[in-house]
Amino acid sequence: MVARDIWGTMRRRRHFLSLEWARDRRILFIEPPVSLPRLLSGRPDSLSRASRVLKPPIEVEKNIFSFTPVRPLPESVPYAPRFNAATFNRQVASAIKQAGIVRPVLWITPEYGVSLLSSVSHSVSVYDITDDWTTAGITTSHRDRIVRDDDLMLRRADIVFAVSESLRDSKRQLRQDIHLMPNGARIDLYEQPPAPPPSPLDSVKRPIVGYAGTVHPDRVDVSLIKKVAALGAGEFSLVFVGPCLLPRADILALESFPNILFIPAQPMEILPSFISNFDVCAIPHLLTAFTHSLDPIKVYEYLAAGRPIVSTPVKGIMGLCEYIDIAEDAEGFYSAIKNALSGEGKSDVAARLSEAQKHSWSRRAEGIDHIIRSWIENHPQQQKSD
Repeated sequence: MVARDIWGTMRRRRHFLSLEWARDRRILFIEPPVSLPRLLSGRPDSLSRASRVLKPPIEVEKNIFSFTPVRPLPESVPYAPRFNAATFNRQVASAIKQAGIVRPVLWITPEYGVSLLSSVSHSVSVYDITDDWTTAGITTSHRDRIVRDDDLMLRRADIVFAVSESLRDSKRQLRQDIHLMPNGARIDLYEQPPAPPPSPLDSVKRPIVGYAGTVHPDRVDVSLIKKVAALGAGEFSLVFVGPCLLPRADILALESFPNILFIPAQPMEILPSFISNFDVCAIPHLLTAFTHSLDPIKVYEYLAAGRPIVSTPVKGIMGLCEYIDIAEDAEGFYSAIKNALSGEGKSDVAARLSEAQKHSWSRRAEGIDHIIRSWIENHPQQQKSD
């Protein structure tokens, strides 16, 4: 499992699928490389990971081993990308061996993992596309590298999954046999009796309109949030639970509203107690090519909690629009929140809970397993020749 993120308290698609598959197999979770120059200069990418570089894989959950590779050179140095890729390949191959894994399913999310396809022995290679980072706010050189590696992954991977129809359609110019595999939710965490409000919500004035997930400048519409907060002053609170990656100026502007509160990221087992205690769940996303490529995990978690949902019309959630109140602008978002609070929003609790059952991570993992097994059965010669 070559991932874009680390193994920590925040859980994303890679983590949930790893936890499902670890029930009966061994998983090696490859984190993004730590920059050696930054590490030596005393500015590591992550203090928590600094002590784990150049170390064997460590077991972080039952049957799940995390490995932190190192990037020796700055990517801007001539010929460094090629050297870094070769070093990454050697580190991953060694970690696979140390973890006791033979001929793994090579599951790759970040496109830079393309170099592994020709250097690491595997039974089948999978490219799992979850975001269109070419449309995000990144440098031109970074975008060019992503486009190049994405093109190679699409052409060379044995199996390709896309998390949304929009993302799948955007890639079909290079490859037709892309499998649609949306995100999901840990339904079991929401089937327990609702937990009492967690302590960070004790002092928050109700009703609460909540957002669970990363508050990222490429995702959330800061302007819309400010307008909704102003319209809802004295009527409801806006609570954001998760890592906040907004520029400092935006954070200060939002925190100036008395009815906006930021709460740090919560462990997977605790997050449902927040979502279940929101009066309305919100998806105030920007409307861009990047956000339209997403399939927000939060929408499935909101459904699993049975809570009313208000969202901007991002394409990834439109297949569930009968359960979601859609708003085009701040005034519409405010009105939709008011309707949901009064019980006049779309669908009811039973309908939302019923729909959530169709989107469990266990079902997603089973569907992926079926596709991988079918591919292996249909390519016996490749299994023998590798």
